[in-house]
Amino acid sequence: MAVPRKQTDALQWLMRTLSLAALLAAWHIAARAVDAPLILPAPLAVAKRLCALARTADFWRHLAATALRALKSAVIVLCAGSALGVLCGMSRRAAAFASFPLAVIRSTPVVSFILLALFWLGTDEVPVFCAVLMAFPLMVTSVATGVAQRDDKLLAMARVFRLTRFHVARHIYAEAVLPFFASGARASFGMIWKVVAAGEVLSVPRRALGTLMQTAQAHLETADVLALSVVLVLLGVLTEAAGRQVARAFRAVRRFRETRWFREPAGSYAPPIQPPGDSAPVQTEAQAVSVRGLSVAYGGTPVLADFSLDVDAGAVLALLAPSGAGKTTLLNHIAAHAGRVSYAFQEPRLLEGCTLLRNVALPLERTMPRAQAAERAATFLQQVGLGDRLSAFPRDLSGGERQRVALARALAVPADVLLLDEAFRSQDAHGKTALIALLKDCLRREPKTVLLVTHDLHEAAALATRVIICAARPLRVTFDSGSGGVPGADTLAALLGQ
Repeated sequence: MAVPRKQTDALQWLMRTLSLAALLAAWHIAARAVDAPLILPAPLAVAKRLCALARTADFWRHLAATALRALKSAVIVLCAGSALGVLCGMSRRAAAFASFPLAVIRSTPVVSFILLALFWLGTDEVPVFCAVLMAFPLMVTSVATGVAQRDDKLLAMARVFRLTRFHVARHIYAEAVLPFFASGARASFGMIWKVVAAGEVLSVPRRALGTLMQTAQAHLETADVLALSVVLVLLGVLTEAAGRQVARAFRAVRRFRETRWFREPAGSYAPPIQPPGDSAPVQTEAQAVSVRGLSVAYGGTPVLADFSLDVDAGAVLALLAPSGAGKTTLLNHIAAHAGRVSYAFQEPRLLEGCTLLRNVALPLERTMPRAQAAERAATFLQQVGLGDRLSAFPRDLSGGERQRVALARALAVPADVLLLDEAFRSQDAHGKTALIALLKDCLRREPKTVLLVTHDLHEAAALATRVIICAARPLRVTFDSGSGGVPGADTLAALLGQ
């Protein structure tokens, strides 16, 4: 049984509190055992010194100076590290070029950089320089990893539906990078506080917590050294917690903006759209499809070898072939060369950061105003049974529901050629029957040429005006019903068996 989130959070806080209590108890026992405040003062003595320091204005001036250095370092690391990380993630050559310097920086002890920087820079700049240098590789690596994790299948979807560069950057690249950016930022901030403090201890600026620690150590004030160390630890913990809360608030704001995405022409946010009962047809014109002498090989193995195919305008061609025969490769080639194309892929290929309404509406905005695109998107989502979930996100759906969103998007986009790659998979018998009826109705109102890849013989018999059966490796036609009629499912099964 799943544990409620509130109970999980409460349990985590309890365990953290117990861990802190155990640490303080161990510290107290060790201090009592040593019985030498100069070597290890007790926690209570350190707490008293911390309170005494906090009552002085000079302490807060030193704290502000250290915090300002840490902030300056963080801004430089976030900006420069993110820029180089994006470049390395996009280009293997850039990543290879930067790999050696970054490895050298990671392998060099921080004290070496501090001592060298003392020759080059003033005491105020040494901590910032060293903090940036040590945290920079963490940020670059995290962002580069996020960029490299981009989903190439989503990029292919964006090309088919002609999404703008802005939408690709925002909804594909940014979605991939943001978790890695947040992780890199947290790791960098943790490193920055440590290095800034170490740099201040060795460079001794006029105002710095590290300077106070150096002075306390010189005067053998161990309690002050520990009190200032506690301050630095607390600053690191609070910074990490604040970063986590900022990231959580950012995600919440993005989610809210997505759910309230549709705007009226005046610019005010509108309530969720209630889709009409039917959609106004858009102008489409079925287009003939022709493939000539297509050859494709993967790893030296030919998938398509001098393959040719002609499909008449307005035909519904069902392509039956074994898995891995090259059917998807053929559809991808047609998608890239057949003009106005819409595509329901094998996988849903939805934008995880967008609502269902926006997933369907975004491709429509290239050909119609936003209000019309939203209305048409809502209509098709209603027709696939998701009209009450326009503001939901793909992560909230089952596999079958995600596939229906992808089919709604493919049917909503005005196109002359429609490619369906096992578009009715993950549907129960009743749902599949309803979707087939919806497709027939859409083709009646908005004629298209359809290429249907399926393993379901009943789908082929119910939808197609022509069926071809192919053998694999390389893909080649072994049966073509022609445009005269389509055999029944039993006949197709027998032909496949042969």
